[in-house]
Amino acid sequence: MIDADAQTYTVRVLQVWKERAERDAKHRLGKTRTVSRSHAARNRAETDVRHELRMKEGLHRLLLKPIEELRLLPRFPSRTKKFKHGEVIIREVGDRTYPNTKDEGGRLSGWFNLELLDFYHNGIIGVIGIEPVLLDTEVRRWAELTHEQSKEQFPERFFVAKVFKTVSIPWRNIRLYDMSGDDYYAQPKLYCEFADNGTPYEDHSQFLISDGREEELRSEDRVELTSMLNVRGFPSPKDA
Repeated sequence: MIDADAQTYTVRVLQVWKERAERDAKHRLGKTRTVSRSHAARNRAETDVRHELRMKEGLHRLLLKPIEELRLLPRFPSRTKKFKHGEVIIREVGDRTYPNTKDEGGRLSGWFNLELLDFYHNGIIGVIGIEPVLLDTEVRRWAELTHEQSKEQFPERFFVAKVFKTVSIPWRNIRLYDMSGDDYYAQPKLYCEFADNGTPYEDHSQFLISDGREEELRSEDRVELTSMLNVRGFPSPKDA
């Protein structure tokens, strides 16, 4: 059509069209790259959110007791009473040591048992051990004790308690789950990425269960044992 109407579509008109097209293309090209990067980041974020929601929905459904049983629990039951299973097995994605135990040279084992304690807003809280602590009954302070230190005598304002050492595993680190047992263990398995300093945990804490009380010991209230006892001139235990 252009070749048939050289008077309308002059060389100058075609040059203007070309200049305008190149200018518009250059402008769109820059925006296209920005939009592409933004779109890719948004897609990754949406994929992560979908994964976390899928883990949350699936594990709430599979680990909690049926609603009929939950309604029969006391009004303020222990946190652990709501679970069908007392424990799960945590396995690192790609681990090949299961079911054997192996010395990892200080590194966290590729699989371990986790006693379920509760859900939290971002994942699952579990118990990995029990340890003694010294609590100050007059102020909100506590200190870690060794097993030997826990046998010492302390002034009346202090008392020795055993607390759960708990860890928080976020949904993002739980990649797959298998609710069926196997020839070695009947517990469900959670396959996790050990993405936080070689562990699947994003946080850890101490959880006190004593005389009907259930509370988390705040990390900001933790002090060294010698500092805790020497504030009022109390003698430190032999092993402190």
